[in-house]
Amino acid sequence: MAREEKNLVTTPRMTVAGFTAIQKPTLDFNKTTLEYQIKVALEADARGAAAWLKKMEALVDAEFDAVLEENPKLKKVLKKKEVGQVEYDDDGEETGRILFSFKQKAEITYKDRKTGEEKVFKKTVGLVDSKGQHIKKPIKAGPGSEVYLSFEPNAYYTAKDKEVGMSFNRLAGVQLMKLVEYEGSGEQSAEDMGFAQHDEEDGFDAGAFTDDQDDGDGGADEGEDEF
Repeated sequence: MAREEKNLVTTPRMTVAGFTAIQKPTLDFNKTTLEYQIKVALEADARGAAAWLKKMEALVDAEFDAVLEENPKLKKVLKKKEVGQVEYDDDGEETGRILFSFKQKAEITYKDRKTGEEKVFKKTVGLVDSKGQHIKKPIKAGPGSEVYLSFEPNAYYTAKDKEVGMSFNRLAGVQLMKLVEYEGSGEQSAEDMGFAQHDEEDGFDAGAFTDDQDDGDGGADEGEDEF
């Protein structure tokens, strides 16, 4: 069921708050589907935040009313899910930010109306800079980077949970306004893993290896995915 607007909507300015995969898709949580994704945070008092949140909530309200109109018996059990997720700090206090996870499947399977043949339509997510120029060079935008997002609102109803909410799974584009480069390697340090340093004369020393002794897989290190 989907009665939301079909036009693209632009978010207020948001801050990258987690993993991103915009230039190259990655596997979803269940490791079954390739998707583009970006986790962002919205300051509740940011410019345009209140109006944008109100618009999203209005779409959820419209879906809620439509579901009840079709099935009045749900009046006592139907509920609405909050738009976004409130962020809390380590002390359990609200930070004043709301978290969102935007996604887009990299491939959509459909049946050709004329032939009935199953086909695959590949989707991409556009990435542009502050001037609207397409970014083609691989970049690593980490937490703290600032973006605007373009997406198609998708209000939904799940019969199993008797719940109406807003899904952000139709991401169309990202405008990168401020770049904070991701510097992590995706690896934990020896100290983080609880290992000590051992100064044994015959101990293995990786620094003694030369480039020609590399395993030759040619792949990037895990955790170094492009934006």
